[in-house]
Formats: sequence, C-alpha cells, structure tokens
Amino acid sequence: MSCRRAFASALVVAALAPSASSAQAPLPALPSDSIVRLAVDPARYAGRPYVLLLDEGDNRVEPDGRSVRRTRQVYQVLDQQIVRALSERAFSYQKSHQSLTVDWIRVLRPNGEVLSNKPSQEQESDVMAQLSNPIYQEQKVRRVSLSGVAVGTILDVQFTVEERGPYRTGDFLFTWNVNNQLPIIRSRFTVDVPDGFVPRIVEKNLTFRRTETVSGGRRQYTWSANDVTPYRGEVYAADSNGVVMSIAVTSPSAWSDIAKWYDG
Repeated sequence: MSCRRAFASALVVAALAPSASSAQAPLPALPSDSIVRLAVDPARYAGRPYVLLLDEGDNRVEPDGRSVRRTRQVYQVLDQQIVRALSERAFSYQKSHQSLTVDWIRVLRPNGEVLSNKPSQEQESDVMAQLSNPIYQEQKVRRVSLSGVAVGTILDVQFTVEERGPYRTGDFLFTWNVNNQLPIIRSRFTVDVPDGFVPRIVEKNLTFRRTETVSGGRRQYTWSANDVTPYRGEVYAADSNGVVMSIAVTSPSAWSDIAKWYDG
C-alpha cells in the first residue's frame, strides 16, 4: 500500500511540533453515518494485526499529466504488536513539481469518539543519497507521530498529492492493488479524465468489472469491491501470479513519444 518505503537516513529540516495539550476540551464525535459504521467484530478476525476498513484512492488527471491523487486508509487496530508501526506514518513527494497535503489524520473509538485529530509530532526531511550508490534525489518525506493509537481504536488517514507538471508532459501512472494479505472491508479506486481522452488500462486477476460514468465533460472509471478476501503470501513468490488483483492506469503514450522526449 502507500507510504511503506524505508529510508536509510534523512536531514531534518523542520523541528518537531509540540505535543497537544492534555487540557484540551473533548473532541466531538464523528457523525453516526461516518466510516465507523464499517467497524468489525474483532473476534471474527482473531490473529490479524488489523483490518483495513477502507482503502480508497481517487485520482483526477489531465492530458498534460497534471493530476491530483487523494488516498484514504482507515485501519481498525486489533493487536498490540502493530500499534507502534501504525503510530508512525511517512508521506513522500517531489517538492519541485508536487505538493503534499495531509488532509486529516485522526484516531477514534468505534463509537465515533475522536481521541486525536492531529499528529503529536511532525517533521519533514530530505532523502539523502546512499553512500554505496550516491545518486541525488529531490524527494522529501514528511513523518508524523500519532497519539492515542491502541488496540480497539480506528486510525483514519487521508492525504493528497498534487502533480503540477511531470518531467515529461503527458506522463502519469496510477497503480492499485485491490487485495493484500490482510482483510479489506471496502476497496475503491477511481480515475477521472476528460471525456474523449482514453488512458491505457491494465487489469489483472479482477473478479469484478469496473464501471464508467460521464458527467460534466469528464469520464470516471471506478473499481469497487467489498469484503475483499486476503491472499496468503509466499517467500520467493513470482510477480506474475493469479491471486493479486491489480490495476494500472497510465498515459496512452507510445515509445516513440518517449524517444522524442529523451532526445530533447
């Protein structure tokens, strides 16, 4: 999924933010019709570290490659061993031509009571080149620490990356895995393009069909599935298989377009 890449070392460019005051007034609960309605009975998923209640990616792209990628993931924590990992999040982006917004990151109880609605600490760093292979990267990584994550809580994260101009005009790539090795209650992936613009789409091992709708001069492709069954991972498993349901949406460019760009 998103934001799981490990970085060897980083130069801190933003100081740690102070922790939220414990004297704050209680935070309001979420509406009764919110995402907490997807919360599961932990007894049904005994032995699982967490359940992904919602895995959602919404993408809007223009023919020149400008795009907005919005990702939302909602976890229900079931095991103490995963608490530390879920309490630390990292988001990466290319600062010269992308912008990153953490729309919200909150911890709540299954009844909708909000325990925390912002990070307790936050820092942004450069990604330094590896000594063994010193190639410059302009990538930035924003790390956040959360308070209140515990067994029985729900972690709700949404972030947006805006692409202002790719290196090659018209270049874009959106990828999505419908299933993984843990249960997913609801998976939803959308790509919105101008009507008449036809992206290249590659689907693998899907057990359902996508839908397409047209409105306001835009066409939206939607892949949606509920109660997604996890698969069992294997050591040295082939990247070509019949179990991982995946989607890739990219530009309709030909190799000749790439060659012309590279030649320039």
